[in-house]
Amino acid sequence: MLFFICLILVYLGLNLFIWKRSVNWLHNLHGIFHAKWFTILFTAVHILLAVSPAAYALFSNAAIKFAIKYISNIWIGIFIYAMFFMVLSLLVTVAGRLARRIKKGDPLRRRFVVIRGAVVAVLIIGFSTYGMVHVGNIKTSTYDITVNKACAAGNELKVVLIADMHMGYSIGEEQMTKMVRRINDQNPDLVCIAGDIFDNDYSALQNPDKLIGIYRSIKSKYGVYACYGNHDVVENLVGGFTVPFGDVQKNETEMNDFLEKANIKLLQDQTQLVDQAFYVIGRRDYSKPGTENGSRKSIKDLMEGVDRTKPVLLIDHQPKDLQEVADAGVDVDLSGHTHDGQIFPGNLTIRLLWENACGYLKKDNMHSIVTSGVGIWGPAMRVGTDSEIAVININFKQKTTD
Repeated sequence: MLFFICLILVYLGLNLFIWKRSVNWLHNLHGIFHAKWFTILFTAVHILLAVSPAAYALFSNAAIKFAIKYISNIWIGIFIYAMFFMVLSLLVTVAGRLARRIKKGDPLRRRFVVIRGAVVAVLIIGFSTYGMVHVGNIKTSTYDITVNKACAAGNELKVVLIADMHMGYSIGEEQMTKMVRRINDQNPDLVCIAGDIFDNDYSALQNPDKLIGIYRSIKSKYGVYACYGNHDVVENLVGGFTVPFGDVQKNETEMNDFLEKANIKLLQDQTQLVDQAFYVIGRRDYSKPGTENGSRKSIKDLMEGVDRTKPVLLIDHQPKDLQEVADAGVDVDLSGHTHDGQIFPGNLTIRLLWENACGYLKKDNMHSIVTSGVGIWGPAMRVGTDSEIAVININFKQKTTD
């Protein structure tokens, strides 16, 4: 709770910083912005945007709630870039010691403030607009790997990995239709969904039946298998952060029903032998397993009884404990969660947090593949990263013995 309170105070302080610098720039830009009515209007709009990440919870009307939440997701992105570029401009100013060279009241100082503010405004608008549009561009990443085992399904297996759809306030029918079209273009043998299918609130789905129909149209020889992620639970959120009070964070019945109707096989700490040829294991999420006691099975327990002469594919939302997974005998570890940082500059720092933040990593005999995901969390933007599906072409090669 203390962390949450501190987070709110920091957020309010940063909003005050943004407001003051914005007002200062506008006052220097033109005399009309000195008017009292404009300052009051600008302040009111800023306050409404600033409180929107929490304000949506005050409304019971679904349409109003959806609109506020959608606006708040856009605002979070704008807020991040406003902070980033305003702080950057301040550091540049201090570094250049321009504040000391130009005295207050000097026309040259006013011109500098106007130009500096205009550059920052263009950067904020440009990055935010690009980020909102770029979300809809779903790319295809391809990985060719070799597993040194024989497979009864044949010498090759084409797997499509998707994750982090976050269906709800920012992602809906249009993005899911694009995703399914790209999946079907690959003519996959198997489709794996590595969690965060929903964005916490099932009621945010505008047309669940339509979305179910979209998922049912996925064409795959061996079907669609999924595990849940840390956002596939019911919980209280403010600005994407968990509010530290309320009920146990459990998987919602409606989510389970959705997947069943969509012909998606949900694996909750379960092992499935597919067509007597290969295994698919689905793990509960590491941080929010959706259980009453907050526990999940170990990979060692999940591998009990597995015929290790057959290929083993693991779907685990978070790419954690890769060495432990490799030691357990998993051949291919499929994950999501990281979003590859989602927006700049997060894409530059995410690799400090994860051994495999996005893409491919070989861990002994195990192949770890992490997708940046199809959807978005928090800011309704992607900058410096891509929405994607990952295509894994697995070639099977029986180990030779001397």
